[in-house]
Amino acid sequence: MKYNDKIVGEYGTFVDLNGEYPLPSKPLPNKNDYDKGIFMRAFSKRINGNIINEVSMEQANRLNSELYKVVVAKWTISGPRENRIINGILEYGVKQSNKYEIERIIKEEEIDLSKVLNNHLEYWRGH
Repeated sequence: MKYNDKIVGEYGTFVDLNGEYPLPSKPLPNKNDYDKGIFMRAFSKRINGNIINEVSMEQANRLNSELYKVVVAKWTISGPRENRIINGILEYGVKQSNKYEIERIIKEEEIDLSKVLNNHLEYWRGH
């Protein structure tokens, strides 16, 4: 292939498309995550594709942002299963908190995690 100055001048410099390919991963929360009640989960989606993969947080930071969009979900893993009212104050349950987190990411990041996160109680431990 011959280098074309006209194409580079008109469209800018070529993007280096090297980088890691997202390797699907299923990180698990540890004791510290359960103590905090949340677990940070990273997901990648190719810019021009539809496949969403969960990846490790380490790999999420190394993916080429020209090729992949990465989102991080703040996944609730400890607390009451369902919403409850204590002394007139609403306390969100794990199920509802995770549903809201998925909806937030759909709205703000335009990545539909409901396709890969259909169990809102995944990793949940009740109390």
